[in-house]
Amino acid sequence: MLRVNPTKGMADCRQIEDRFFEARGVPIRYVDVGVGSPVILIHGFGANLDINWIASGFIEEVAKTYRVIAFDVRGHGKSGKPHAMGAYGREMVEDIGRLMDHLAIACAHIVGYSMGGFLTLKFLASYPQRVRSATLGGSAGIQEDETFAWGNGFAAALQAGKRFVDIFANQEAPQTPKLTGEQMAVIAQLAIKADPRAFIALLKSWPELVVSNAALSKNTVPTLIIYGSEELAPSRQMIERLHARLRSSQIVAIAGAAHIDAMMFPAFRQAIIRFIEQQESRQLSA
Repeated sequence: MLRVNPTKGMADCRQIEDRFFEARGVPIRYVDVGVGSPVILIHGFGANLDINWIASGFIEEVAKTYRVIAFDVRGHGKSGKPHAMGAYGREMVEDIGRLMDHLAIACAHIVGYSMGGFLTLKFLASYPQRVRSATLGGSAGIQEDETFAWGNGFAAALQAGKRFVDIFANQEAPQTPKLTGEQMAVIAQLAIKADPRAFIALLKSWPELVVSNAALSKNTVPTLIIYGSEELAPSRQMIERLHARLRSSQIVAIAGAAHIDAMMFPAFRQAIIRFIEQQESRQLSA
């Protein structure tokens, strides 16, 4: 059972209770920690809420001040893993709103990392009235000129029968960074519960997450783009391109952080918390 101090909004993140809701027949696992303005966290491809948000200490720190909700994106973690491509794409975006409706949350700060940033940007473009602020971590979303090389390469390797962990280890997906032994151990843990057929369907659905340049230029919701200085050059270029196109955005680089470990850096967490605090202060004074 989760222990929450209602006076200070602090939570003991060692005892977080799993909860579930149905999203058009797909069970979605989520956690709900702390009190205050809601902050929704969306993890990256192949990860889950435990790896990105609990193990990193992110939930524990943010829940000192805010109500933090994180969920396993369909196809991942303890959520349902359908095998049809139609169960992904836009459906993953709609799950954000479905979770908010389930919890009677009208508007929230949305934080997405990597693939979670794809979903955050598409949700922002589709439902700006439900987003108090948006944060894209290690992500440029999916813009009009995306080639889908990484996702297509990963899907092709899975279809060829290669194991999830081996694709990372052998660098067979384009633009995959070299990983340390410790990072590979984390990937190996994730691979234990990976469903290749679900991942293939999910990767092939990514074109549904494209956000047009016109939508980016119209955005008025405060948006933070945050990434590690050690991101690969093509990723950094796409992130900078997004910043140039996305109205009402600011950009922060975390020194020494790479894509696989940025959320473990205290500076990464603190920059996001400061950004959310700034938006809270501005909205209170408006």
